[in-house]
Amino acid sequence: MPGGVGGGAGNDPAYPIGGKAMATALELGPEGWKPYIEALKQRPEPVLSPEEVAERDRLIAKAKEAATLLKTKYGATRVVLFGSLAHREWFDCRTDVDLAVEGIGGAALYAAWVDVDALLGGRSVDVVDIEELQGSIREAIERSGVDL
Repeated sequence: MPGGVGGGAGNDPAYPIGGKAMATALELGPEGWKPYIEALKQRPEPVLSPEEVAERDRLIAKAKEAATLLKTKYGATRVVLFGSLAHREWFDCRTDVDLAVEGIGGAALYAAWVDVDALLGGRSVDVVDIEELQGSIREAIERSGVDL
């Protein structure tokens, strides 16, 4: 078929905008990213409702309690809050609690997660070992995580 699989440019239902695939983030390059960065700068800061502010505050307090538990009961040397709860602009009503720890590994990490899960009372929680993480996730935690 001319234009590749799907009937050619402009007609491929797999690519409804213009009939061709959009570039991936890696394919954009610095110049390709400029319009996205400019649009992001102009986006207004999200406004949280009073209920959302209260829920975020409650979850952060619980995360701090969890950090104390992880340090005192399990010997964690560091606890980092990361992900959507760590930053106001990323928070929404479905936010889970993401904690990265140093100094807890193996079976103790699972036991620690069970205790933190019980402490948070129904909110989804992840407890990960920083020392086991590699690549972009570890870099993101180091760059934008909040030490508790």
